[in-house]
Amino acid sequence: MAIDSRVAKVIREIEAYVERHPNAADTVEGIGSFWLRSAPDVPASVVANALDALVALGIMEKAPDANGQVIYGRANRAA
Repeated sequence: MAIDSRVAKVIREIEAYVERHPNAADTVEGIGSFWLRSAPDVPASVVANALDALVALGIMEKAPDANGQVIYGRANRAA
């Protein structure tokens, strides 16, 4: 299955961000607002699809926070 070019671009941006900030973690909305250079043009659904792909690849992981929101961060990041 081919990845949409918008999703592929967001995947690259997220990978670059976590390379620079290995302990960063945030929600889909936070990642779209603060991690991406192209954020104003990227719908939350595209960010979510990119994160789902990165989770499937084992690059990112997701977990609920104390408030029940899903938080994404780099897999195997330092504690």
